[in-house]
Amino acid sequence: MKTKVLLLMLVTLSLSINAVAQIKNGDMEKTRNTKWPWNLHVNNAGTETPGAATMSYEAYDALTTGHFLQVVVTAANTEKPWNLRVKQGNVVVGASDIKITFKARGTVGGELLRIKYDGDGKPQADFTLTTTWEEYELVLPATSQGTTGTISLWTKSVGTYQFDDVVLK
Repeated sequence: MKTKVLLLMLVTLSLSINAVAQIKNGDMEKTRNTKWPWNLHVNNAGTETPGAATMSYEAYDALTTGHFLQVVVTAANTEKPWNLRVKQGNVVVGASDIKITFKARGTVGGELLRIKYDGDGKPQADFTLTTTWEEYELVLPATSQGTTGTISLWTKSVGTYQFDDVVLK
């Protein structure tokens, strides 16, 4: 009986570590290097509506511990919204992963967000953020399993976006 419980605990721990490890700093707790592994991509070449944004790691208030990633968009690149995004490359989708989940909120509400996985199938989903932390998900096609790609969070409107707990499941 003890052997079965111990084995079950080890398998559960292994799966938990594997899910978090596939997306580097998905919990946003590593705050020293603000450009790795999440990168704010602002490319205004060839556009009439240039975008502008800043990215930082912020601490929760005293009631909640930890950090979240914050992106403040002062000018949205409405002509080419893919050019104003937070991204992480070299994300390996495991053989049993079927979705990307993450928590997000906006400080005003109504911020427009798109998540996209630039691996096989290129799935994407659009969301309108609220002022409370909500969990969102992007369902991955079976062809994404076992691939390596980039996760992109497109910030499609002016506002303050906050992200935490990005995980492959």
